[in-house]
Amino acid sequence: MPTLIHRLPDLKYLQELFYIESPNILKLHEESGLKRRVYRGGQRANTWAGSVSKMTTGGTYWRVGVDSKLFMVSRIIFFLATEVDPYPYEIDHIDINSLNNTVSNLRLCEDRRINTENKGIPKNNTSGEKGIYWDKEKNKYRSMVFLDKKRVHLGYFEKYEDACRERIRYFETFPRS
Repeated sequence: MPTLIHRLPDLKYLQELFYIESPNILKLHEESGLKRRVYRGGQRANTWAGSVSKMTTGGTYWRVGVDSKLFMVSRIIFFLATEVDPYPYEIDHIDINSLNNTVSNLRLCEDRRINTENKGIPKNNTSGEKGIYWDKEKNKYRSMVFLDKKRVHLGYFEKYEDACRERIRYFETFPRS
């Protein structure tokens, strides 16, 4: 997740500048979910606010400038929709698509470690379950999670189902927001 986590401008000020409009799910690279209310800085009113940026962390996100500062569009939309400033927490995209800023797809993630686990199944995964791998040397299933970008080994298991259960049990101790 990008490190653009800082306090947002005042809610009333943001409400003067922007309003929420759900983007077309087929045009997420063109529609941010946030529109401008007023003409400002060369940007016309009622146009999509922000631009898609590739972050150094590897993700692609919508960002928008407000008074010469860049903010994540998802954070502004969450703030406008809930009137809760997400600072200092991250905003989680439930469907894992960082460009999908529909209100129903955003949630506050109070535990950053859990949000780092919120990724799809890797392309080279053959087990069909994220975090479950077949260890050829031990002839067992290995269960693991990634927290704070570090691998956490949960154990080796004879049965695939047991490895999956262990991963589920681990996350039950860290409930998602």
